[in-house]
Amino acid sequence: MVACAGQLGTQLGTSQRVRSHGTPSGGLRRSAFVGYDYENRIVEIEDVGDTTVAAFAYDALGRRIKTVSYDSAGSAATYFYYNDQWQVLAEYDGTAFGNLFVYGNYIDEVLRMNDGTNDYYYAHDHLYSPAALMETDGDVVERYEYDAYSVSWIPAQVFLAKVLNPKQIQNDNEENSKHLMNRNGCFCFEN
Repeated sequence: MVACAGQLGTQLGTSQRVRSHGTPSGGLRRSAFVGYDYENRIVEIEDVGDTTVAAFAYDALGRRIKTVSYDSAGSAATYFYYNDQWQVLAEYDGTAFGNLFVYGNYIDEVLRMNDGTNDYYYAHDHLYSPAALMETDGDVVERYEYDAYSVSWIPAQVFLAKVLNPKQIQNDNEENSKHLMNRNGCFCFEN
């Protein structure tokens, strides 16, 4: 399932193209095209000029195993490695190590993330949704809040002793079963 504002879709053979208007921040209206495969998974995103912005590949079990992002500097591929419970254990940026994850007993209960140099620990709320991301010494790096419809955001960080930029850590596990595709403002939901 994919959530984008203002979608209007047409069926084209085994793929579907969706026109999405507007931006997540409510800025100027623009259009983008989203291509789906026969399993209704996003396989390509194009901007207004029919330029590919992102492409996605899946394994035989339907898990996203590769994301390629395109920009003016070229392309960057991220590879995802899973355990038998469909949890992302590691991410690799091209051939370089990206992030390593350790999970708890609940399906998407990420306990620890290692970005290759630092360990970060998750604090969860009563629904097992991440509520905060902390450094090893206990300093809160990011805090997450959710509305009644499970939309997440990073609140103002005035509570921190040190000032950090929001979304400083490359962390796609803000919310259970939902992975933000940063370039297009859409979410991928696991089944």
